[in-house]
Amino acid sequence: MSALLEVTGLTVRFGALAAVEDVTFSVPEGGTVGLVGESGSGKSVTALAVMGLLDGASVEGAVRFQGEALLELPPRRLQALRGRSLAMVFQDPGASLNPAQRVLTQLAEPLRLHLRIPKADAEARAVSLLEAVGVGDAARRAKAYPHELSGGLQQRAMIAMALACGPALLIADEPTTALDVTVQAQVMALLRQVQAERRMGLLLISHDLGLVAESCAELVVLYAGQVVERGPTAEVLRAPRHPYTRGLLASTPTLEGQGRLEEIPGAVPELSAMPKGCRFAERCPQAQAACRAAPVPLDGGVRCLFPLGGGR
Repeated sequence: MSALLEVTGLTVRFGALAAVEDVTFSVPEGGTVGLVGESGSGKSVTALAVMGLLDGASVEGAVRFQGEALLELPPRRLQALRGRSLAMVFQDPGASLNPAQRVLTQLAEPLRLHLRIPKADAEARAVSLLEAVGVGDAARRAKAYPHELSGGLQQRAMIAMALACGPALLIADEPTTALDVTVQAQVMALLRQVQAERRMGLLLISHDLGLVAESCAELVVLYAGQVVERGPTAEVLRAPRHPYTRGLLASTPTLEGQGRLEEIPGAVPELSAMPKGCRFAERCPQAQAACRAAPVPLDGGVRCLFPLGGGR
């Protein structure tokens, strides 16, 4: 599959502080890539940088979408791509939806703006989109304001809005957080159906390793703003090579529920106090002096001097 999105050496700084550093991955046409890591790892910042939605930040590296260098595009061209070819489901739908506009108006807007569809047709399609993402009594609920909907319904409205114009790439930042398990399965089934029909690429940002395992062919693990492991999802989850990836898996509940869940001691380092060497060293049970001495490169898909299983 050809690369739809190529992110190379992405670094995002807020002033002198780097929230994301040297992040590289790609999303193939029709493929799904998972971006995982605990809070503060840089997942959402990476997504917002790709979308060009980080005001006041310094963004370096290269982001190419369908061959276009997004970081070099003039604002009008980037705005034309967003919502049409490049769409995003944001983590907090309550904060992302306009509280002063009815849901129907917000869903119809991208259809009218990007596809030049008449108002009546755009509103009819908006109701159909709500039905497609599992909103019952969609015609009535479309006329509601966001605050009149539950968190789950707001989330589904955001997903419907992102899919409205048939994007080539969807970035979904925790798209099922506010949904129960049944609706979560329905939404993911819908995304897979859209992918099959349109060969849409999907960058799925999630803390749910079970969801990622079911949905993603490739996995990118972030820690403290850096990629620490990258590779085919099945391989990474079956035999993680970075101690952080192993820690994430060990702290994830399973259906069997056997044994006590482990926890990763400590916390992600503050941006203002990033260590000189491996950023995971202070939390790593196998860290050695060499780990703290100098930055560790990403080599062979893992950023570790002593990867699990040996070798690189």
